[in-house]
Amino acid sequence: MKSFKSLIVLGLFGMIILVSSSSCKKCQPGDDVNIGIIDVVGDHEVIIYRNIGLPPTPYYITGSHPSADGFQVSFDGGVTKQAINYNQYQLIGNPMTIHCEAAFDRTVTKNSLSNTINYHVVARTCSECEGEYVVDNWALINAVSGYTLIVTNEEIVE
Repeated sequence: MKSFKSLIVLGLFGMIILVSSSSCKKCQPGDDVNIGIIDVVGDHEVIIYRNIGLPPTPYYITGSHPSADGFQVSFDGGVTKQAINYNQYQLIGNPMTIHCEAAFDRTVTKNSLSNTINYHVVARTCSECEGEYVVDNWALINAVSGYTLIVTNEEIVE
């Protein structure tokens, strides 16, 4: 009888080890990465606050844009907000629809030969997620004039 109890305890212990070692890993897409001429201040990324509704299309917002007054910016990680100084900055958006929690690699480059601002976003998402939502992918850049915005994006499902 004692050996039978030992066998049961040993079997339960083995099952616990088996379950804990074979459990699924939760998908974690990682951290956001900003590359190029996206404005970052010290250790804080710039946070854009949108106070108006806009359709999910690419945006190049300057001071003359009809929606320019509908945004605020924080340069201290969200502690304070202020109006965007469009004499110094411009706001670009590269919205995309994703199906999960995601991490974004945002790259903004300025091509002086072709007078273009190229904004490319890669979203790393998880395959087991459901639902759908739009991420605007706003980026604050130094003001330039006479440039055309070109946006591209892609989703990598992990």
